[in-house]
Amino acid sequence: MKRLDQSALCQIVAGSTILGTGGGGRYDSAMSVIQRLPGIDLIAFEDLDRNDVVITAYGAGGLTKPKNTAAAMNKGLRLLQQRLGKPITAIVPVEIGPYSLAAAFEIAAKLQVPVVDGDLVGFRSVPEIFIELVTLAGLPRCPLVFGNNEGDLVLLEETSNAERLEQIIRSFADSSLSNTFVLGYPYAKKQLGKCLAKGSVSYCLEVQNNLETDFSFVAAGRVTKDVKEECDGFTKGFLQVQTDTGLYRVEFKNEYLVLLCDNQVVVTCPDLICLVDSTTGLGLNNGDDNTGKSVKLYVKPAIEQWRTTAGIKLFSPKSLALPYEQRVL
Repeated sequence: MKRLDQSALCQIVAGSTILGTGGGGRYDSAMSVIQRLPGIDLIAFEDLDRNDVVITAYGAGGLTKPKNTAAAMNKGLRLLQQRLGKPITAIVPVEIGPYSLAAAFEIAAKLQVPVVDGDLVGFRSVPEIFIELVTLAGLPRCPLVFGNNEGDLVLLEETSNAERLEQIIRSFADSSLSNTFVLGYPYAKKQLGKCLAKGSVSYCLEVQNNLETDFSFVAAGRVTKDVKEECDGFTKGFLQVQTDTGLYRVEFKNEYLVLLCDNQVVVTCPDLICLVDSTTGLGLNNGDDNTGKSVKLYVKPAIEQWRTTAGIKLFSPKSLALPYEQRVL
């Protein structure tokens, strides 16, 4: 068990802006949460007890809506705890991104339980709920609770499949004025071990210093266009980046999913496409207006689970309704 003070939490959230590939929630919203926390404990998967009950917490609904209030999330947390009938003993981040991590830290601090050093997506953020290691492992996500700041709260006992769960939550999120919070995926250690990307939280402490060694540099330039809209519970659009080596276009649906240069596909999901602000060293976020920013483009192969036959098929432009052929590093 390792104690993370507020300074370490800030560093983790900053690093997660790069791995978040443009999504994973807003950095400013995450920092507003972190600034209220004294610190949290980070626990390695190996140190969990086999009887521990671990849940996850995350937001849905695009990147431009107001974040959830503590009161709304606390109400949802009480409902989930009543349903489970036993104490929650740890929190696991669903993905690596600024607000996704902040939400996990906030709930862990409230419950006075540790955060597991890992995530359920794999060292990055993703736009859709079914694109998780949970799907590849064939594990259930229910019971879960989701709600908004308007006071709407839902306990979902079961769904037919992950895609149906996505539809239910995205429909709810699209009609909500605020962001939508989701609490659930109650797993014991044995189940968690089947869908956990270990070490991803602590990796965020290192990633800003490891860009040149762990990632492949593509180009540096300036964002000349940032076109986006809120649609079906997502922030969709593209960035245009002018560089000395060509005109790049980055298609996003919350996260960066397709990178093109002079209209030719360079790389697609599941591999990571990262745009880093040359001034701040933070990853760009698609909830912001990024026009005019000087950026560096990096790419990185996805983790091993996403490069299997099943992983490549599940996390592809086609599965996300994007009209591009898949190309991985």
